[in-house]
Amino acid sequence: MNNQKQTLGITSIVFRLAWLSGIGALIIAPKLSGAGLAVCLLIAIAQLLNNRPKLDAYDLKVVLMFLTYPLVCLVSMALHGSVSARSLDTLSRFILVVPIYLYWRQNPVNFKWFCMPAGLAALSLGAVSFYQYHVLHATRADGGVNAITFAQLAMLLGGFAALMFSRPQLLSVWQKPHRVFTVMFAVVATGAALLAAVLSGSRGPLIAAPFLLLVLLYALPHARRAVFCFGLLTAVLLGCVFLFVEQDVLRIREALNDVVALNQGKANTSIGVRTEVWQAAWTLFQQNPIFGVGHNAFVDVVRARQSELGVGDYALGMHTHNDYLHALAEKGVIGLSALLLLFVGASVLVWRHTSNHVARAGVLIVTVCWLSFGLSQVQMAHQRIVLLELLALAFFFAYAKNSAGLVEPLPNGKQ
Repeated sequence: MNNQKQTLGITSIVFRLAWLSGIGALIIAPKLSGAGLAVCLLIAIAQLLNNRPKLDAYDLKVVLMFLTYPLVCLVSMALHGSVSARSLDTLSRFILVVPIYLYWRQNPVNFKWFCMPAGLAALSLGAVSFYQYHVLHATRADGGVNAITFAQLAMLLGGFAALMFSRPQLLSVWQKPHRVFTVMFAVVATGAALLAAVLSGSRGPLIAAPFLLLVLLYALPHARRAVFCFGLLTAVLLGCVFLFVEQDVLRIREALNDVVALNQGKANTSIGVRTEVWQAAWTLFQQNPIFGVGHNAFVDVVRARQSELGVGDYALGMHTHNDYLHALAEKGVIGLSALLLLFVGASVLVWRHTSNHVARAGVLIVTVCWLSFGLSQVQMAHQRIVLLELLALAFFFAYAKNSAGLVEPLPNGKQ
């Protein structure tokens, strides 16, 4: 018995270290992150084989949410004969997070086990963006990935780092000085994430910023004063950065000029090209409203029907830069419904199941970011953002279940 407990203890330590590297190194060291998450998956699967959990209605709903979208995509690929290794690799992430969810479900931990590594990742994004912009003199910081995705990752990680303001104890740091570190870490990590988002020069992801602040204000009542003060300070700093970062001023002017050019019939601009592919996506949806044209088939269909859809050569090879239209065009109403079931249904499920403010806020951050990011990007085409969102949902689904009945996390307990 003692040996078994010792083995479980070692396994738990290895899992948590691998989890820290998997989330914390997601951007700055993707290979280390992949290795860490692979270790987490292997340990989670081994635990499931050794100790099969009893699933209740809540667990079954969570599993259904994760599996519905990949099943819809598989049906779409089968109907249109568009099965590919890349598509299967992307969809596998929806399936492989299920063991991760069940592991955290059986091994309750404090919410800091997600927010701390997310904060580390946010710090790395801030450092990389500062280095690229001020040392390498890059016009847009991107961290080696798509600039829009870089900004989206920054906003998402910044939201999770800000969750560390939620603990009521953090409002009394003067009585307990050891908590100053947590407060300072949350401030610096959130600020670094906002810096990365600004220096990326991306306009769309910043739409999520005010909604994230509203989520924190609404879902974390015991920290409203701290969140409001931090939000006000952030808004002032963000405004100053926008005024002094020339690239952001140029990007705003570029957007206004694109709108003027579009009204004059010039479509070969950033917004003009997106308008063309949006119209093409809507046309394809109207022609195939139920199942769409096939998973990952949008680009090929647009190439084959370019003249019919009225898309210029400059728009060929582009996805729609809009999650909603992309899902409707490729997988119809069923595909978009499956995405909404997961990313919006998650907040509904957690909100009904628990009154814990941190659990609610954690899932709401994913929902708000997915809804906001989807206006300017196809997140399913960028694996890192999808992976982070799925891991966050898996963790906070489990946290919501384990902390049901607790309005706030215990100061020193697992919940």
